[in-house]
Amino acid sequence: MHKPRRVRAAVLAAGLLSGSVVATAFTSPAQAAESDAHDAGNAAAVAAVTKDHKYRNGVVTTLSATAKAEVKASAAGDAVYFDDMTYFGGTPYPGSSNVGVVTDQPKVYVVFWGSQWGSEAVDGNGNHTYSGDTAGMAPRLQEFYRGIGTQNENWSQSIQQYCQGVSAGDKSCPANAAHIPYPTGGVLSGVWYDNSAPVSDSADGRAIAQEAINAAQHFGNTATASNKNTQYIIVSPSGSRPDGWSPAGDSFCAWHSYNGDAGLPGGPVSSSYGNVAFTFLPYLPDAGVNCGANWVNSGSAGNLDGVSIIAGAQFQNTVTSPFPYWPSPSAQVPASGGWFTPFYDENLNLVGATQGFCAWIAPGKPGGAANVKFGANTFPVQGTWSNAAQSCVTGSAPMTSKPQVLYNPNNRNIEIYGINGGNLAEKYWNAGNGQWSGWNDFGAFDTDPYGNDAETTIKLTGDPAVFYNPGNHNVEIYANAGGHLVEKYWNASNGWSDWADFGAGIQGSPKVFYNQNNGNVEIYARGTSGNLVEKYWNSRNGQWSPWVDFGGSLSADPTVLYNPNNRNVEIYINTNGHLAERYWNSSNGQWSGWNDFGGTLTGEPTVLYNPNNRNIEIYGNSAGKLTEKYWNAGNGQWSDWLDFGGTLSGVPTVIYNPNNRNIEIYVATGTSTAEKYWNSSNGQWSGWNDLGSGPAGDPTVLYNPNNRNIEIYSLADGQYREKYWNAGNGQWSGWNLLV
Repeated sequence: MHKPRRVRAAVLAAGLLSGSVVATAFTSPAQAAESDAHDAGNAAAVAAVTKDHKYRNGVVTTLSATAKAEVKASAAGDAVYFDDMTYFGGTPYPGSSNVGVVTDQPKVYVVFWGSQWGSEAVDGNGNHTYSGDTAGMAPRLQEFYRGIGTQNENWSQSIQQYCQGVSAGDKSCPANAAHIPYPTGGVLSGVWYDNSAPVSDSADGRAIAQEAINAAQHFGNTATASNKNTQYIIVSPSGSRPDGWSPAGDSFCAWHSYNGDAGLPGGPVSSSYGNVAFTFLPYLPDAGVNCGANWVNSGSAGNLDGVSIIAGAQFQNTVTSPFPYWPSPSAQVPASGGWFTPFYDENLNLVGATQGFCAWIAPGKPGGAANVKFGANTFPVQGTWSNAAQSCVTGSAPMTSKPQVLYNPNNRNIEIYGINGGNLAEKYWNAGNGQWSGWNDFGAFDTDPYGNDAETTIKLTGDPAVFYNPGNHNVEIYANAGGHLVEKYWNASNGWSDWADFGAGIQGSPKVFYNQNNGNVEIYARGTSGNLVEKYWNSRNGQWSPWVDFGGSLSADPTVLYNPNNRNVEIYINTNGHLAERYWNSSNGQWSGWNDFGGTLTGEPTVLYNPNNRNIEIYGNSAGKLTEKYWNAGNGQWSDWLDFGGTLSGVPTVIYNPNNRNIEIYVATGTSTAEKYWNSSNGQWSGWNDLGSGPAGDPTVLYNPNNRNIEIYSLADGQYREKYWNAGNGQWSGWNLLV
């Protein structure tokens, strides 16, 4: 679970958490820590706005309500704790199994409710516009919904970790569960101007639910199944105040519910069209900064910031909980309906639940609101709580590292790791069903994971080092966090650990190595002065050594190899363009000095042990050409440098292909990926083969033991792509985007 935060007495005072202990299927948090005042204030404001209006699910409160509650919370002393997003079970759906999340392409229908919107027209972009919408909220909202799920935007990726069909109380989902899908191609499915009558200020939650049912009929969604993955956005016009909305006061900016919620005024609203999910979205420009104007962007560019921030939050809240069922207006927690955040009292008894604590986190802070590109436009959005990341995430940051790929022998999965906005992200191919998971965000390095400070994260840089440890079967990740070596590992019994800090003193990307001679795990990296440094985990006593300085002058990150010929550990570096080597002698346990092999390298060298002839082969980029030098196992001599030509924009990748025993070289050319191979049958090198335009980043190559395929992963435009050689038919696939 994430760093559980102590939400103070302001929440209790607001009345949300009074009552008896309920829902015994849930477990209490094992650890807890004090939240910052923002979290406590946000929770208190939500509690106040929903106290007598439990149907206001996923409510985003006005900024003034949050700020005032924050001041009170900072002075309160009693503690309340909240846990990870937790599954509360599915809600019965007519003619179907229980529904906990949206499991098919989400559909959004927008209803501009009330004749006060004025006369209607359609602009050049196909947006419905209204004379009474002087601020331009209507076209902004439509463009936002059109952009969701287009051009591979990654804001929508975080919610893919949530699912249905698991047990109530679960906080994670297996790969074979019914997950929320990526909303490919936009979600806007229709727009209706209901000008049959003006909206009354006395309209309450029940009236809004009825309008959503009217919309289902209008759009022809009258079959029961047609509303299973659908949500209706009911937007009131400027000047109207339905459901007690107070744009200048301590009120709400939006909420969502469904017609069957017993918490609605007067109870559930009958529908002949199945369950109908809806969001109430008042005319946000009337509230100005109180509902998000200029929260991310300044001046006129930020006047409508609140539209996408608030609408986006409700879209994701509805997808993760389309039919939140509160059995009565006085209930402390919902009886079913998807994913909520449980609350616990000081004795860690469950006493309440709500959705979302990511509202009003300032831009630039971890989990804060940010601009994200959706299709042709950029919109500000708030973060979404991610159990995997243990934080609010916007998904706005691109991938910045070369993809690191691992075959996990524990489950035979193929796992991809990378750095996304300073956070560690993972995606895996499930060997059991042949499907890719969504992205899991594991966050940045937290210096105080269970302490009192909320903002204690340090972003990761460079490329993470990914490693399967055959000694304990763990998957271990090593990374650079502000010059510190940090580690996170996955244990088959206990799952993921927290980050551990192994001290400062590195730059670039660390390299991890398993020493077959002694079972040690060894880390090599560039020191802060360009020297080679090492730290190792001693398998005999389970302790980490201090940093050891091996000198040298590194122009790039080091490369490490185990040489089966002599069981030596060999380090190769680029030092001012020359290849240099230093090795640990397995016979006497001593390190050699540095050996200079010349050359004109750019970037780090790539090293391979060739099982065909037992040679050690070094490949590199020399002035944009592929160059090689090898140690001949037959005579113990080094060859001269060989020029293989080609066009290299980065560092080559080399792999031994067990299917044909070939040695294969893959390079980025700047516009495509190219391959050259040494044929084990005749000992000859092929020419260069262009594998098609696509990613421009240095490739990572993997042999997949499940299907014997050769798989290439590469970075382009902030996202990872994959291409594979099919061992069954000998053909290459096209490039596949890993969203």
